[in-house]
This record gives sequence, C-alpha cells and structure tokens, in this order.
Amino acid sequence: MAIVDNTWYVNSNTTVAPFDLGSSSNAAGATLTLTGVYTPAASMVVVLVNEFGTTSTGTLSDGTNTYTLATSKAINGSVGIGQIFYFYYSGAQSNITLTFTKATTGHTCSMAAQYATGIASSSPLDTAVTASAQGTSTAPSVTSGTPTQANDWIIGAVAVSGASTYTQANNFAVPFVLNSGQANAIVAGGQQNVGGSIATT
Repeated sequence: MAIVDNTWYVNSNTTVAPFDLGSSSNAAGATLTLTGVYTPAASMVVVLVNEFGTTSTGTLSDGTNTYTLATSKAINGSVGIGQIFYFYYSGAQSNITLTFTKATTGHTCSMAAQYATGIASSSPLDTAVTASAQGTSTAPSVTSGTPTQANDWIIGAVAVSGASTYTQANNFAVPFVLNSGQANAIVAGGQQNVGGSIATT
C-alpha cells in the first residue's frame, strides 16, 4: 500500500471544519467522475485517487478549474499509485462534477473527496510536511515533516491494492471514508488539526 500525508495552513484562530463529499470507483473507461459536489464559499476541496496498474499520475478537473497535485506515491510492488489533489474555491460551488483523467484508459480506479473551511486561501499547502511511504502493514504509518506553523490541518491518506481492511490511528478522524468498491484500488484515510508545530505520525 501507499501512504501519503499532506498539510494545509489554517487561518489564524480558525477551526477547520471538514465535510465528506463522497466517493466513486470504476474498472473501465478513460475517466472517473464524482458528481453532485457542493461546497460553501472559502473552502478547500481535497481528493484522494488510487489508479491500479500504473505508477504515472493522472489529472483532476471540475470542468473549469484544474486541481493541483499535492503529492503521489506508488503502491508497494508498483501495482498502482495514490494521488492527492486540491483546489481552493473562493465562491460557493453547486452541483459540480469532478473528473479524474486516468494515466491509462481502462484501469481500475477509485476516488474519495472532502472539503474543509478555515484553510488559508493563499499558498495553502505546507510543503515542509508533505511525506509518503510504502508498506504492507494493515496499520500503515508515515511521519510528516515539522509544520512551519502551529495549528496546521493534516491529511493522512491510504491507497491500497488487494486488501480491504486497515487500522486507522486514533488521532485521525474521517473523512476520507473508506471506499473498497474496487479491491485493486481502495482509498481511505483521515484528517486532524495539529495543535503545535510538531511532526505527526
């Protein structure tokens, strides 16, 4: 499996409020979509994608805006790749469709999405904390770098091939919600607000 970890800056004196946007998966075609996405103004959408059968990244768009790839990691054995994308919306969004274009047409693929309010709107990704790892444990872990400020919002995401269960750390809460609809391209994970400028596992 691959474990990918990303951190976003939180606006001063603001509590992050995450919300699950759902998930989708398929085993055919050139794209994977997540429909009916709604977000309030001033929100960050973060999407986890797992594409089986490649170590190349795809692209993600809402039809107007292209999402930024925060990080990616090949799954143990190079049988697939986990990818985290994000985009900050200054205005509210209504019934948009997220479309992931696969690296290779026909591959099995899954995605899960969430949004959060309270994230900094300018240069929100704390690149000092981006980290990734591979492994075969059902209790995967990766240790972040040290945040450049206190109260960062950290996402721990897991991309799995061939196993439908794993143990989530007590200090991380959903979303992401586990999507095991495609056994070769499972996605899951969690998020938390970090109270200080310390590395997180």
